[in-house]
Amino acid sequence: MKKITLILILIVTSISSAMASTVVVNKVFPATVLIATEDKNDQLQSLGSGFLVSPNIIATNFHVIENSHGGYVKLVNKDEVYEIDGVVGYNIEYDLALIKIADNSGTPLTLKSPVVNIGQKIFAIGNPLGLEGTISDGIISGLRDFEDFSLLQISAPISPGNSGGPVVDENGEIVGVATFTFSEGQNLNFAVPVKYLKELLNNRTPLVSLASLVKADSTPSMHTSIDFKGVSISKMLFNETCDRYSLSSCGFAFSLKNNLRQGIKNIRTSLIMYDIDGEMLDYSYNSFFRQDCLPGKFSKRQTVDLPNTGVRYLQREGLVKDEQDMSQYYEFRILDFKICN
Repeated sequence: MKKITLILILIVTSISSAMASTVVVNKVFPATVLIATEDKNDQLQSLGSGFLVSPNIIATNFHVIENSHGGYVKLVNKDEVYEIDGVVGYNIEYDLALIKIADNSGTPLTLKSPVVNIGQKIFAIGNPLGLEGTISDGIISGLRDFEDFSLLQISAPISPGNSGGPVVDENGEIVGVATFTFSEGQNLNFAVPVKYLKELLNNRTPLVSLASLVKADSTPSMHTSIDFKGVSISKMLFNETCDRYSLSSCGFAFSLKNNLRQGIKNIRTSLIMYDIDGEMLDYSYNSFFRQDCLPGKFSKRQTVDLPNTGVRYLQREGLVKDEQDMSQYYEFRILDFKICN
């Protein structure tokens, strides 16, 4: 009798879970979008996810649209494509943004009460690696504090491309916004709590273009495969020998900071150089702290060389005269890193 009862419980649980998944798919998919951003040359820059919070407002991560000059959104599993008109609110610290499009046929999602519980069933919907309409399930496995803001730790798997996608409960109501995952460890995935999204929605700003948010002297996005600003660079100074006459030791020094509490290592970076028209000339990849760990909240000075092909072009064209001139023609990106055990 006990065995029969256990089997019945398992069957009922499976049916209940399947019904919840169906409710989520039917309710959330029509409001979920794929976001494609473009650079100043109208070339594809990144793919991410988002969801409707009103007929023409989409919530996503700030890093999905960061440093982009334009883009479009596409409703999941539909053919309609809408150009991004601009941004009506963003918060870099919370990694949230609100983008405006033309009215569409999608149905906005409901934002749930900010109160969530550890162990609560959730679903993450998005477009990992551009695969539209992917759903994964899990639970809220923790509530984590990062200095002056908090994150939801979730066990539902997310991948690059999920960023900005909705994290919902069994009723299809928003509990958070998927933001990043750690490549080291199992099911270390995080979402921005819905309370921060509500705060942003209550403080919307006048429409501005995506391009207007790009700063000429800004450090490029720190988000790629991990989708989180866990590492930052600052205080970039070019070597004195990096001038129009010399190639030796042509590079710059910078401060590499670990913003997390945990130690990190194997910090991979890319350095891209452009010509005066913004076309790519050359690039290089570098790794820092391959063996040792950079402790949490610590900074350390590092150096990197500029790609020779790019430097030769700039020198040949007489474009490199000082540090300020050089800074217009390169882009330095943090690609990813690993958490130290």
